[in-house]
Amino acid sequence: MNFTPPSRRAFLSAAAALPLAAVAPWAGPRKRLTTSPRAVCWTMSPDAAAGGAWTLRGYEPSGRVTGEIPGLSSDVRRSADGSRILHPWSRRGGAALVTVVGVYDAGDGRPLGTVTGAPIPVDDAPLAWDDVEVRFSADGRRAAVLHRVNRQWNPPAGKQADSAGFRHTCAVSLEMIDLSAGRSADLIELEPAQEVVPAARALVRLSADGARVHVFDRGTVIAVAFDGKRLSRGGPGRAGLTAGTVPVPGGAMLWYGGGEVHWATPDDPGVVRKHRFARPSAHAFFGRRLALADPVGGTVELLDAASGRSAGIRSLRGGAAAGNARGNPGATDGALAFGADGSSLWMVDGLAEPGGLWRLPASGAGGARHLLAGTPLTEVRAAPDAVFALSAAQGRLHVLSPSGTAGSAIETPGALRLLRDDD
Repeated sequence: MNFTPPSRRAFLSAAAALPLAAVAPWAGPRKRLTTSPRAVCWTMSPDAAAGGAWTLRGYEPSGRVTGEIPGLSSDVRRSADGSRILHPWSRRGGAALVTVVGVYDAGDGRPLGTVTGAPIPVDDAPLAWDDVEVRFSADGRRAAVLHRVNRQWNPPAGKQADSAGFRHTCAVSLEMIDLSAGRSADLIELEPAQEVVPAARALVRLSADGARVHVFDRGTVIAVAFDGKRLSRGGPGRAGLTAGTVPVPGGAMLWYGGGEVHWATPDDPGVVRKHRFARPSAHAFFGRRLALADPVGGTVELLDAASGRSAGIRSLRGGAAAGNARGNPGATDGALAFGADGSSLWMVDGLAEPGGLWRLPASGAGGARHLLAGTPLTEVRAAPDAVFALSAAQGRLHVLSPSGTAGSAIETPGALRLLRDDD
């Protein structure tokens, strides 16, 4: 990732190296909200004029727009406590790459400042980029940045080259950044530069308590505190994660492959569990519970994430076959979500017809309800006082109460995604 938001360049040139406390006064007073920042739902719309950038817009359940943030990359996230929006990106300056984290208020989108990480040398490589993955501490004041620094140049005679005729190396390191102090705390080398890029790349996930991160790398797990102190290193970590499997987002390490779901929990990242599930395409965690779903087939299964024990598979279509039904092409991995208190489970209906949204008790027992029938939905997000369901095809954000009562339908032209909380 090597992307500088064009609309922020003037701001970055003056503020990139300053601590948050020095930059925050520029932001002005906070816009008055009628709800908490965590209850604000942010949509993401591509910005055609900014060449691959995205614009965020915040909505209260009433439909009121709380703020707008243009010119961001797709790697933007919200901190686990719901108070800040954090946007990391990488830029090159001379013979080094630098990661910058922009910080915004999650209520009204005010810029609170930027923090610059330590420069990472890339020598004389004509083409270099940093594939960055970031997790933030629970309070949003510290960041763990996993760097996969790629260097590419025409190889000299006798040196290894990739299929395009270039020499390509990759090095992996972990940087801990103190966002409050505006400085990098530590840079830990995990893998020196190698000629062959690993098929299964390193990944970083937040621990259950938000106090540390777990780096999954080459069959091992490295636990690192947000102050940069290494806590432990062990395995088996990503055993079974190969080029043929698909890692997916989430606080736990979870991937699909061979008709099975594999995962490691934030509490016990060194132990990989697996469970056979015919066609999983969405998942959600809440505490010790893991929900797996096939939105097209209309099946949901609840598991104890720590033990792998199943509470059984629930068919929401009464066993009706969906093999010839037309799927909803817009449904994403955000198609499943636990309610904010964990008592309910929400799933986008994966069929283009009838579309809509399922609500069922998270206990696995009791009646399921089908809501918003006829609406092709893309993602669902549960806030403390409302549930938001996005229809990218219709350009609307539907608001429901936690009990399932339909509320307003907010016009959101161009919105393709919802901003997800860091997990």
